[in-house]
Amino acid sequence: MKQILMIMLLLLLSGCSTKKDIKTKRVDKKTIQNNIKKSSSYNKVKTQKSTEKKSTVVSLSPLEYGLKGMKYIQNREYVKGREFLEKGCNLNDGISCYNLGIMYENAQGVTKDLPKSIKYYRKSCDNNFMKGCYNLGVSYYQGKGVPVNKAKAFKLYTKACKNGDKTSACYNLGGMYKRGEVTKKDTSKALELYQIACDSGHAKGCFNSAIIYWEKGELRNTFNAFNQSCHYGDGEACFNMGSFYIDGKIVKKDISKAINFYHEACSHGNGAGCNILGVIYVNGKKDYIKAKKFFSKACDLKDKEGCENYKRLKELLSK
Repeated sequence: MKQILMIMLLLLLSGCSTKKDIKTKRVDKKTIQNNIKKSSSYNKVKTQKSTEKKSTVVSLSPLEYGLKGMKYIQNREYVKGREFLEKGCNLNDGISCYNLGIMYENAQGVTKDLPKSIKYYRKSCDNNFMKGCYNLGVSYYQGKGVPVNKAKAFKLYTKACKNGDKTSACYNLGGMYKRGEVTKKDTSKALELYQIACDSGHAKGCFNSAIIYWEKGELRNTFNAFNQSCHYGDGEACFNMGSFYIDGKIVKKDISKAINFYHEACSHGNGAGCNILGVIYVNGKKDYIKAKKFFSKACDLKDKEGCENYKRLKELLSK
């Protein structure tokens, strides 16, 4: 079976969005006057619509500011979107602060400003939105907008993992335990965290669980973890599943199932999967046109063997 390769840690940042309709509350003029007198409406923004007989006020909660801001951003109305997110964040809505951090980190409708992104991620985390804690942890781990501080990253990953971010935060925390960064190396703890991420739908969490099971000699658990990782879209895991069915040691040898997994591997961007499909079409099916197609895709995906096979087959067909 082909040597299983470790995958380097990939950190992804993504914004939050929702399709939930924003609810508004209409208040009559008398109520507005009473609220002004009581000074109890400081945390709500009032917008007035003029009519011949009366005015109407729309009041938004902190969360509703965030939701409305994201709707504007989805429509590429970045100025309005940022204004609503700022209002939500000023009222301590963690999601609004998080999405402002995303905007400034990725230059989404604003000039890229990493210190500002850090400011908003920190406020998001302080207001208990765990993706804000996770992104702040990534910033400290990578040194983006702040000096590298893996101890702070470790604490932030731990907080996020324990309080709701069961995917990326638990996965990154597992990596730190596996490598012995900041904390003592603990493979068992790493496996526990990878498995939490895996069970929450994180493909690389499943993949890294499989690697640890492989190192421990637990081949059935290795097979199951790779199968789950492939199901979540990891191309290398799908390639390894194909290899299990070719090898026939853990499961009964089944060439047809192996080919299906190689197709999944190739479709998920695994060059080795595309290359082995090319080999199968050359040696077994004698379909050189399809083989050339798969070798070409393997080469595009930077698979060295795929490039070499594509060159050989191209020369063969030109004769």
